[in-house]
Amino acid sequence: REELLQFLKIVKENYSSDVYIIFHLLAYTGMRVGELRALTWKDIDFNKKTLTINKNMMNVGGKSKVSNTKTKTSERIIYLDDTTIRELKNFRKNIASFNITGRLIENISKHFIGRTLKKILLRFPELSYITPHGFRHTHATLLFESDLSAKEIQNRLGHKDITTTLNTYTHITDEKSKETTEKFYKFMSV
Repeated sequence: REELLQFLKIVKENYSSDVYIIFHLLAYTGMRVGELRALTWKDIDFNKKTLTINKNMMNVGGKSKVSNTKTKTSERIIYLDDTTIRELKNFRKNIASFNITGRLIENISKHFIGRTLKKILLRFPELSYITPHGFRHTHATLLFESDLSAKEIQNRLGHKDITTTLNTYTHITDEKSKETTEKFYKFMSV
C-alpha cells in the first residue's frame, strides 16, 4: 500500500496529468489495461460515482480496435472513491480538448503504458518494480487485505467465475486462511 501511494505521489509531482490519471485508475480500479484504453468520458458518472467497463481496446494487425470485454462478466460497474472522482474532475478540467464522446485518454497506444512505466522506474530507482498488469494484481491484493469477500473481489475485477479469483490470488487466500485459524483459536481459547 505504502509503495503504491509513493509511486502515485512521484508520478503526480513529476509527470503530466494524463500519465498520472492512467496509473491512478489502474491502481484504484483494478481494471485491465485494454479496458482503460477503451474508456470514454461517457463511461464515468460523476453523480453516481461509477465507472462502467463495457469494452476493451486491443491491437489487431498493428491497429488499435475497440471490441467487447474479455468475457460477458468483464462488463461491470465499478464504484469510485471520492479521491478518484476528484482526480478525474481535475483531469477533465485541465485537458485541452474535452469531448464527452471522446476517449478518456486520447491516442494511448498499446505500448505507451509499459514504456512510460519503464521510464518512471528508471528515473526513480527507489520505486519497487511493477508491470502494468501488476497494478491489477496489487489492487486485488489490497482488496483481499481489506477483508472483502472473494465474491466481491470477483465482481470488481470482472472474473468469469470465483475460481479464477481464488486461483489467481491463492497466496493471499492462504494467508487469510492462516489468519482465520489464528482468530478462531484465540476465540476458542478465551
